[in-house]
Amino acid sequence: MRWFEVLGGDFKKGGGNALFSEGFEIRSPGKLISESIPKAQIADVSLLREKTVKGDALCGAAVGALMMGIAGAALGSLVSGGVRKTVIFSCKLADGRQFVGEGSPQLFEQLSALVLKNKQAKEGGR
Repeated sequence: MRWFEVLGGDFKKGGGNALFSEGFEIRSPGKLISESIPKAQIADVSLLREKTVKGDALCGAAVGALMMGIAGAALGSLVSGGVRKTVIFSCKLADGRQFVGEGSPQLFEQLSALVLKNKQAKEGGR
């Protein structure tokens, strides 16, 4: 499972969206529960840009200190002080809806593989 945030488009902005092995769970405007979108509906995905996000070592140290004392402060500082990459991507569905999202590079790799698989299945079904 890979989590991602919707930044804009035909779905509700915000986090709490996920890509599972069977497809998306994504929040739609005006609906209280997430909508399930099968992976076969993913028509296209494009990388818009990569982003580097620095962790907050001070915040991690504070949380670690509260939970485990001095050793926790050191560990929390190390764990949360790292640098991670995210990607901004656009995703188009077979029904015409689309969105811009932000997630891990691994999420984008999975989406790209699904697009290729869906295109191959469509061409093989002709």
